[in-house]
Amino acid sequence: MDSTTLPSIEAARTAQPLDAMRISWWVWRGRRYAARATHGWTRAIHTAAVAISCAAWPLATLRRAMSIRFGHTRYYFSRDDTAVVAVRSTRAGWLLTDYCSAHPGQGEGWWLRQWVLPVVYQAADRAGITVRLTRTPNRIAESCTAETPELRPSGSPRPGRVALARIPHAASA
Repeated sequence: MDSTTLPSIEAARTAQPLDAMRISWWVWRGRRYAARATHGWTRAIHTAAVAISCAAWPLATLRRAMSIRFGHTRYYFSRDDTAVVAVRSTRAGWLLTDYCSAHPGQGEGWWLRQWVLPVVYQAADRAGITVRLTRTPNRIAESCTAETPELRPSGSPRPGRVALARIPHAASA
């Protein structure tokens, strides 16, 4: 398995190019939720991100559809199709991204993490691939590190966000 071979997960629905519209909508709703949940300068920054992402929505949707179509990213949906997480193959390993749900802040992503991430981590261990999470909101980063103690901070891209990395286990490789 090389760095471009993303794991298949039994019974998990993976996205098709047409799902890119729904995923982009959920990402935008998540940004709007984050803007409302913050205060001060952080809220202003999040509000600007909402406005920019609204304007860039068509391009973001096209980028997601192309990434799904050409296999660089695999999106895993929750069993009830209310949450999704993407695993993108990069030169530096796998990047967990586009972690979003139909109803931000309602805990739909917790079940998805419990189901999908252990399989992704096991596949990464077997292949010797580092798994990264970037631009992760503090609240989700705290939850992820509690669930996966092997995740370590690997920088802070901007205020209110954390970058995490999980180095593959040598014993599992």
